[in-house]
Amino acid sequence: MLLILAINLVHVIVSGSDQFIAHVLQGYGTGFQNARNVGLMVPDILHLIIPAYELVLFTKANNLRLTQLCYKEEAILLISFVILASLVGRIV
Repeated sequence: MLLILAINLVHVIVSGSDQFIAHVLQGYGTGFQNARNVGLMVPDILHLIIPAYELVLFTKANNLRLTQLCYKEEAILLISFVILASLVGRIV
């Protein structure tokens, strides 16, 4: 589940950082580009929210805390993966 969240987060960061921010938030895009970017960003955000919600439901159903579900090393690896993949995605 953490891997799914990490991949989706990288996708949102890479795709949202160039097109969505420039076209929609900064106002450089046309009406069509803004509508397209918002339409493409909504499913991407849902792909983050739904697995995170499922993770919360799983922890509540099994009376676990999130810290009991994954090790500290896994969290560090997740953050490292997101940072490195985002940097590589921005370069390429």
